[in-house]
Amino acid sequence: MLVLRTEKFGGIAFNDENAAQISLDKDGFFLFKEYIKEDYKRRLSLPKRKFIKNVLEILDIKDISEIKQNRNPLKVKIIKEVKTKNKRRHFEVLNSPTLADIQITTKCNLHCPHCYASSSLNGGNIAWEDLILALDSFSDAGVFQLALGGGEPTLHPKFIQILKAARERGITPNLTTNGKDLTSEIAEAMGRYCGAVALSAEGVEEDFERRRHFKWEKFCQSAKLLKKHGNKLVFQITASCGNIEKLPRIIDCLLGFESYGLILLAYKPVGRGKFFDDVLTVRENSLVKNIIKECLDKVENKTKIGFDCCFAKGIIELAKETFSFNFEVVEGCSALRNSLAVTKDLDVVPCSFINHAVGNLKQESLERIWNGEKSEKFRKKFCENIKSAMCENCLLKYQCLGGCPEFDLIKCSKG
Repeated sequence: MLVLRTEKFGGIAFNDENAAQISLDKDGFFLFKEYIKEDYKRRLSLPKRKFIKNVLEILDIKDISEIKQNRNPLKVKIIKEVKTKNKRRHFEVLNSPTLADIQITTKCNLHCPHCYASSSLNGGNIAWEDLILALDSFSDAGVFQLALGGGEPTLHPKFIQILKAARERGITPNLTTNGKDLTSEIAEAMGRYCGAVALSAEGVEEDFERRRHFKWEKFCQSAKLLKKHGNKLVFQITASCGNIEKLPRIIDCLLGFESYGLILLAYKPVGRGKFFDDVLTVRENSLVKNIIKECLDKVENKTKIGFDCCFAKGIIELAKETFSFNFEVVEGCSALRNSLAVTKDLDVVPCSFINHAVGNLKQESLERIWNGEKSEKFRKKFCENIKSAMCENCLLKYQCLGGCPEFDLIKCSKG
């Protein structure tokens, strides 16, 4: 399904089959919306046809001719603008989140030393009625994607029903699993309902087993099982001081699975992993930059590579220097700008790594929380970053937003 959502700047188009999305200005959004509404029959000038073609390519809707002939009709959902308080800022804050991260369980079948959630076998699950309340809130707000978090999300006793419930509300569920006890039933359900499924790996082979405490061979079997059932397989790699120099070898190994993509996450010192390792700021910026460049070179033309927004401060200059890596796609922290997180008790927090709540869905609507004073107070941290002596004269400050507003996770050339 193609979802169109109005925003102050124009609007967003989202393909729920592959989680591809594009932001369009007012003229571009109006043209694209009218083109779609008229069942692909509108006569357009050559420049406008090229524009439509480019948008469809970005959304990974490839066979335009079949769509035009309606042999493969595309379902379209148009979400009207969700009203928000129109505050003047120098950085974008959407009318409502497009991504929500929800913790459906704190139970886990592993006891990884770096776990940000301190999960264990003694954890608990989100109540079904609370989950439905959250999903309905997300649907009303026009959320596109749902990141199911844990713990190990597949351990929730109603895991498959959760995937189905999200899809019934027009929301694409995604998740990260450790793969330890993955079954064919779970893999098949994820292939049917999920946009993408990630496996976590901070190392490979012996390094993986020392960290995760289960066999590398089992991890490989889970990766193959996910692919067998049609999942868009992604590998997530948390990068810290302890493994930064091993990243090229890790990527070399994971490329053998021919996955849909790789995502590098910056290590955050929270939860059980608070004192597990050092953040990347401890290492020289030039070393981190060169290693990331080596990783980009290895991945080129083989698969997609992405970074969590916490990496923005460290890679935005590299992205500008590297012709094959468009720096304009680098975005700073998304917390309470286009995303948020919800705990199993329905506390709304800026992201999964920040535990101070800005509201609770049992007490307030998502709209009120998103526009509330506590959310706005958090957003002021971006303004403080941007106005700092280090960032004040930087031409890229409105893209990287001065890095994570909560932790000092990675350096840029300015420090």
